[in-house]
Amino acid sequence: MIQRRFNRTQRIDLYLRSGGTCESCGVRLPRGWHADHDHPWSLGGPTHVSNGRALCATCNLRKGNGLSGTDTFQMRRKQLDLSNLTCTRASARDPKIVIGHLFPGFGKEWAWEHTAAMLMRRDLIDASVAFTPRTNLCTQAEMNWYARDKKTGAESGRRLLYADPVPQKFVWPNGNQQPFYNETDREFGYVTTYSALTTNREPHIRWAKQHAGRFLLVGDEAAGLGGLAMGASEAESEANLQGECFAAMRQYAAATLLLTGAPERSDGRRLIECADRYYQMPGKKRWLLDADVKGLYREGVAGGILRPIEVMYVDAQGREVFDDGSELAVSVSEDGSLISKALRNADCYEPMCDAAIERVLGLRNQFNHFYGGGIACMDTNHARDVYEYVSQRARKHGLSVAIAVSQDGASARAVLDRAKQGGVDILIFVRMAWIGFDWPLMSVLANLSNVRFYSYLIQLDGRVLRVAPGIPAEWQRAYLITLDDPVSRAFHREMVRDSERGLLERGPGGPPPPPGVPRDIRDWVVGDQRHEVLDEEVDAGVWLDQLQVKYSIRMPMDKFGELVRDVQQATPSPSVATATAEKPVDDEMEGDAAPETSQDRKARNGQLIERNARKLAGKRCKAAGEAFAVAKDYVSRKLSEGTYWGNEGNVPEARIVAKLEKSREWCRREGLDPD
Repeated sequence: MIQRRFNRTQRIDLYLRSGGTCESCGVRLPRGWHADHDHPWSLGGPTHVSNGRALCATCNLRKGNGLSGTDTFQMRRKQLDLSNLTCTRASARDPKIVIGHLFPGFGKEWAWEHTAAMLMRRDLIDASVAFTPRTNLCTQAEMNWYARDKKTGAESGRRLLYADPVPQKFVWPNGNQQPFYNETDREFGYVTTYSALTTNREPHIRWAKQHAGRFLLVGDEAAGLGGLAMGASEAESEANLQGECFAAMRQYAAATLLLTGAPERSDGRRLIECADRYYQMPGKKRWLLDADVKGLYREGVAGGILRPIEVMYVDAQGREVFDDGSELAVSVSEDGSLISKALRNADCYEPMCDAAIERVLGLRNQFNHFYGGGIACMDTNHARDVYEYVSQRARKHGLSVAIAVSQDGASARAVLDRAKQGGVDILIFVRMAWIGFDWPLMSVLANLSNVRFYSYLIQLDGRVLRVAPGIPAEWQRAYLITLDDPVSRAFHREMVRDSERGLLERGPGGPPPPPGVPRDIRDWVVGDQRHEVLDEEVDAGVWLDQLQVKYSIRMPMDKFGELVRDVQQATPSPSVATATAEKPVDDEMEGDAAPETSQDRKARNGQLIERNARKLAGKRCKAAGEAFAVAKDYVSRKLSEGTYWGNEGNVPEARIVAKLEKSREWCRREGLDPD
């Protein structure tokens, strides 16, 4: 018989969890208080403490069964824990922040959106505001609120499979555009970047005051928000403008939720507003975060939502030449300071790129699926050098290659969208595909970045750790190619150990992978590589069918086969030429260009300023007899005088335009043609 009423033990748990107060109105619970189902029992809600609330009789009778139907989704355990704890503290008017330390892939975004929905249903909030470090996370937060069919990915037109009442959506206002959202359209708050707080904090503070006590404040990927020096008190550390503004908004919030994939910032500082939540293990140097809810990598592997990891280490070796002509053999495995020099050298990064390409080909041959790979680079120039090399190598095997760097603006975001839809095989990036980029079929990653902070490595590795749908979890692995430097070696040693523990906890699953799946390769030396060329024939019908699925092509198979043959022969026939004439495809940048945003314009204007600065520096270099670097530094400083100039995301667009006009004026005055 299915249990409907909470038993004595469960009622005690609910009473203790609520602190003896009603979780809706906050009054002291009288005798005869009600143990209530959060999700109604009549609509399938389980009689479990995680679905229970301690209410006074008045609040429970007022609530009734307010849902229009049945929620048809299934939340993960950690997501529910975060939601329930936040609701409990909001009901008790407990100002303590709820901290969720969830490894990338646990679903932090859906966790806070679900929390907002549950707080709304309990009439504890009227809106929610969330801050993230990057614009792509803002876009995802807005678009992912709509339900999508698990198999086809098509929008169903309803929210994430919730019954009413539920928020309509969370709006991304794109900067500080006001009003932030439209309440008349049932929009339930907004999501924006941390940099918006630096650009203009006043509208956000004003909004918080207007909604005092009735909104949820969320810091998603909180490692991007301010920071405090490890071991220092709040008074001894300097919080940046973002952190100060977030703290100011917090005092007006009904509940505050901080979510992070790493226990600290990339610069080693503690998360903002968490000074009292860190501790050290005896004899250890690293500080640990005392989060309310933790989702570790090991738990993700055990639960089948994260892939176990296999690492290929590359020990780049070279010769250091001194002024006296003497030489010394050096290796990144012994000296981590050589990472940048090694990765700039084509003799180092080209073999690592080759290894990534071969592993992608091996996975595709083994599983007959559209696995992909990623290559993380140091900066834009480095990424373009890598792109040029990889394009030549990958296309020999029929793999498409694309690059996404912030300087390319809207076209780069179009590349990321195309990758998520399966239109890219090898993606080259710097940081655009870092935090929040979700492409589960990317399972191979070559780390050509020189950043070695643990928080950065956690987020970067997280891009290839999500289990892809449609393939048994026990068949999936994440393959990482990285230098064998001390920090990377120590970090990935922990990852591999946690991966193995997670597999032991997962227990027996389905049938093992087919024979021939590549196993772990360690201690890789650049000079000792073996290249495998796949020449196995594929049935033409199966291949065409896969192409149609990959590129979402709706065309009869015979017509599609004719189109493919024409493309291979480079002589399109009239029967299919008209089908493709309306949408030309660029080899390097496929897909429709996204609308230009303020960030795109800022990036484009920044490129024009750079060109003008180089022209001016070149003329000054010749006239004053200075080195080009010195002349360039002088011009850059002079152009910045009178204008605020910092990180691209923190600069108002009007000031960038002013600097551009100033550079053009200088060029004209010096007899140069401005860009």
